[in-house]
Amino acid sequence: MSSSKNLKLFSHHLEMIKVSGETFFMTDSHPLIQALKNSGIELSNVKASEGEVQFSMKIWAKPGSKVEKIAIGSEGELIVHIKEKPVEGKANKALSKALSHWLGPSPSQIELDKGGKSRFKKFNIRYVFTDNKSVDYYISIIKKWSS
Repeated sequence: MSSSKNLKLFSHHLEMIKVSGETFFMTDSHPLIQALKNSGIELSNVKASEGEVQFSMKIWAKPGSKVEKIAIGSEGELIVHIKEKPVEGKANKALSKALSHWLGPSPSQIELDKGGKSRFKKFNIRYVFTDNKSVDYYISIIKKWSS
């Protein structure tokens, strides 16, 4: 067996690895990623290190709703009901604020990637961990609505 095959097989058993003093998690083993996946959300483009987590997720926007709420769709998309109507990008801004409220990161860490004029969107989400906003802090926010 070649050394690259050995490394590949070995890496499946690692939960984290240190490179140049920085800790990187195997994406599925990061506690925040586990919390989101356990809630039923499908994530893509996941990157995780000791100080931050980034990923993309599909959003099904429901603008003009009477009540703001979220649900998980059958394909792992997050269905977000917002009151704002889809006029001049106002619904997209309201959607970023709603995602910030339900998921925890600030609106500046939530970026619309695709679907600006569609109900079906893709957002890039970034969590940065600090002393005040740790992994456990964000997990507690997610568990409030996903339980």
